[in-house]
Amino acid sequence: MNRTRRKQQEYAGLQARYGYGCKLMAATMLGGAAWMAGAQAQAQELQPHRALYEMELDSVRGTQTVTGVSGMMAFTWQDVCGGWTMEQRSRLALDFGERGGTELGWRYNSWESDAGDRMRFFLRRFQDGEETEVLRGEARLGPEGGSAKWQAGDENGESRSLDLPADTLFPKAHTVRLIQALRDGGSGVFSHIFDGTGESDGLHVVNAVVLSDTHGEPASLESSMLEDVPSWRVTMAFFDPGEPDGAPESEQTARLFANGITDTLRIDYGDFVVKAVLSELEALERPEC
Repeated sequence: MNRTRRKQQEYAGLQARYGYGCKLMAATMLGGAAWMAGAQAQAQELQPHRALYEMELDSVRGTQTVTGVSGMMAFTWQDVCGGWTMEQRSRLALDFGERGGTELGWRYNSWESDAGDRMRFFLRRFQDGEETEVLRGEARLGPEGGSAKWQAGDENGESRSLDLPADTLFPKAHTVRLIQALRDGGSGVFSHIFDGTGESDGLHVVNAVVLSDTHGEPASLESSMLEDVPSWRVTMAFFDPGEPDGAPESEQTARLFANGITDTLRIDYGDFVVKAVLSELEALERPEC
């Protein structure tokens, strides 16, 4: 295999791993059926918002790894009556020292029902300015689990389907359940989450553990949306659904506020750690439904 091909495969694998990790902003988790009425009530406390995060290299382990990281992520979470939409636009430059560098990008849009039982998503990935992947799909959940189906490229692209376990939650429902558990003094959660992205057909096993109560600690950005709002530092480990007892594919630590806003996020891939720091935050109005 020539050097160019090896680099392409290395970057593609990193992009798949890193792309999912960033969606913690609406994918923090807690187990339980997403269709239960409790999720609808708690969702009223979530804050629709637009946020900008600056991405940088936090630390490295060893010498055969990334030597530099820079980029940004724009994130929008909006109440649209009957559901919530999420948009994430990201750009990340990776420096591998003598092995060169690359720029990765992805755009992810999704809609999730208030009841947490339906979801639609659309994903585009880019590498060095060229589109490398397009996925679109939908999923449904019920008391006994559910199913997902998606298509690559245009209407003539490859289509796939997947059965979803009974404990599966979509991203917004995960956020709602985690916040409720933290308010109730819970210490950790283990569940499946489906968002349609990643190397395991969009389904992930996630173990969340609360590290500390951070209420009252300064936020990385001054904002009325973060003042006197309960918050917690949470660590999460992401596993391949086929090997839930194996080593995690990645681990994350973040500060989550009770209104659904995430402050600083650290994503640990074993050989290096990426940090996302909140730099801009804007409240969005709720619609009159």
